[in-house]
Amino acid sequence: MLAVVHAPVIIVNRHRQSIKDRVDVAYDYEVNRKAEIAIMALNAQLDGLRSEQFALRTELLAASCIPR
Repeated sequence: MLAVVHAPVIIVNRHRQSIKDRVDVAYDYEVNRKAEIAIMALNAQLDGLRSEQFALRTELLAASCIPR
């Protein structure tokens, strides 16, 4: 008899928890998307710095190979 009384309460609590879980998943997705965009921007900056560094090294190497 006690199970008959508890069953609706348990079902309602599970439903509430599933709603909370869906909200948490949506929030986690947004956070992950923002982090992914930030990482892509950092990678682009690193690529630019590497290109500049390569150009400077090439320039220095070319300058050191010129006979004087």
